[in-house]
Amino acid sequence: MKNKLTGLCALLSSFLLLISINAVAQDIKVDLSGNWKVNYEQSYFGDAPTYTAYKALKIDQKADLITFAKTDVVDANTDTIVNERLPLNGDVFQYIDANGRTRKLSVKPTEDGKTLNVNMTASLIGDPTKEQFRGNERYSLDASGKVLIVKRTVKDNTGFEYYIKVVYDKE
Repeated sequence: MKNKLTGLCALLSSFLLLISINAVAQDIKVDLSGNWKVNYEQSYFGDAPTYTAYKALKIDQKADLITFAKTDVVDANTDTIVNERLPLNGDVFQYIDANGRTRKLSVKPTEDGKTLNVNMTASLIGDPTKEQFRGNERYSLDASGKVLIVKRTVKDNTGFEYYIKVVYDKE
């Protein structure tokens, strides 16, 4: 009897997981998958330096997970790849970046399913209990599907806030 109950619980859990994955997949009407290169001429940086944008993005989007490989400028003429694997159900992805900050990210689709919202925080270097900045990135495609638009707002612990709109062309 105990084995049947355990089997029934496992079957029910699998069914509920499948339903939740399908619910997430049905909400998302955009597929950001592809290799993307920043178009500096079409982007807007305001008071923020251009290095606040990733130079390139490789995105692999599945029904329940989106993976980013972000080419980031760390020092002058030095690039690094930042890899992030974000579940599309809003669960938090956490990692320690190259500077020793604890970063937390979560992603959810907007109500219309055409934009993905990524919320992020980063701790102070060496002190994961204190926040250095928090931000939001909104990922969407233009009508052609060949242009990725990322709108980012960031506010740091000193009160400095910036907004950038980064345009990426599909390679």
